[in-house]
Amino acid sequence: MSIRIMTLAWDCDLTGNDKLVLLALADWANDDGHCWPSIAKLCAKTRASERTVQGIIKKLVEGGQLTRMERLGHGCTYVVHPRNICTPAEVAPPQDLRGTPAEVAGNTSKNHHTPQTPHSAPRRPRQARKAFVPEPEPIELPVGMEGEEATKFRQAALSALGDGAYRNLIRPCHIVPSGADLLIQTNSETLVDRLRQRQSELGPIARALGFEALRIAVKPTAKRSVPDPKVTDAVRQLNAIRGGHVAGVAAQAGGRL
Repeated sequence: MSIRIMTLAWDCDLTGNDKLVLLALADWANDDGHCWPSIAKLCAKTRASERTVQGIIKKLVEGGQLTRMERLGHGCTYVVHPRNICTPAEVAPPQDLRGTPAEVAGNTSKNHHTPQTPHSAPRRPRQARKAFVPEPEPIELPVGMEGEEATKFRQAALSALGDGAYRNLIRPCHIVPSGADLLIQTNSETLVDRLRQRQSELGPIARALGFEALRIAVKPTAKRSVPDPKVTDAVRQLNAIRGGHVAGVAAQAGGRL
């Protein structure tokens, strides 16, 4: 994974499945942007159908975000080069710089006449306005009371899984070091099963941070203490004795009155 290519992919002006497929390709790309994942691997990583992935790849190629090269007997090689819509391509066709439509068409009005003086100042060429490109929204990492290791793990998991998978799998969990391992805890057993299915992607991240392994478990819940039956019976008998004693005292006081 190239941090430079991944950063460019995050900053490009794409949304939805288009950006998800581009991020998946950037995750496999080296520093030169070259990668060669199969369509099946892209479908598994993006959770999209084969037809959808192929259509998005064609759209990315036409939009200048991706270059696709056929390899005989070895599938395809891709070159990822994300860019914003307003960013000019590295190799752009020559442009025909002509005058404005009014200058090309000439003066079509019979009664309109602009006097030309010998000392009139030349017109300044108009400058093209730059298109406004909004800043990408920052992705929040709700780490709570977690440590620095958990924050680094979340950032790496966000780059590896993508925004959608991160929000559904990693964001609801609690991440803490546990001895030599990194522990992911959650209250949902279903989420634990889904996380264990992505162990091959999340485990190397934990080991890269210096942990021996990544453990995924259900967060333990506090157990309610069960009172001892003998203690309960003793308290009940003591309350009964106290009640009878109070009733007798009240009866004696009433007889005196």
